[in-house]
Amino acid sequence: MRILKVRKIGKSKQLSLGSLIPDGWEYVKIDEFSLNGDILVIKLRKVSKGENTS
Repeated sequence: MRILKVRKIGKSKQLSLGSLIPDGWEYVKIDEFSLNGDILVIKLRKVSKGENTS
């Protein structure tokens, strides 16, 4: 288990996932996410630069 620090920047929050993202992943999109109490689950998918991410 890794503990990551959530940084507040103004009204925004930022989380660095550098140690969790594989090398070669330059762009990702959020496939799905859910929040259940104290558990936030985010599913990321690797995409190419030109891929439509909407």
